[in-house]
Amino acid sequence: MKQCHADTPREIRLLTKVIAHSDFSDSGKLLFHIDEAMSWESVRNLQYMKSIWLVIHNITAQSEAPDSIRESVEEVRVDLEEAIDAVQKKEAE
Repeated sequence: MKQCHADTPREIRLLTKVIAHSDFSDSGKLLFHIDEAMSWESVRNLQYMKSIWLVIHNITAQSEAPDSIRESVEEVRVDLEEAIDAVQKKEAE
């Protein structure tokens, strides 16, 4: 598997890992939902993206996804929570 550069966004690294390990159950479903989470509509509505990310988390938890994919899902979830918190703080100002 070709390694992503360290500056590559985490969600792109996750997508690359899922493609590289597409032999596990539900990998196609996972790719579909990651694509949806990265869509322009989702990026513009972080709460919607958060709900999709919960689906992604559940798919990885219930499938035979490799640990590296599970870890990447969690890393992106943390980044998303930080982004939502930052937006909420900015709106409160």
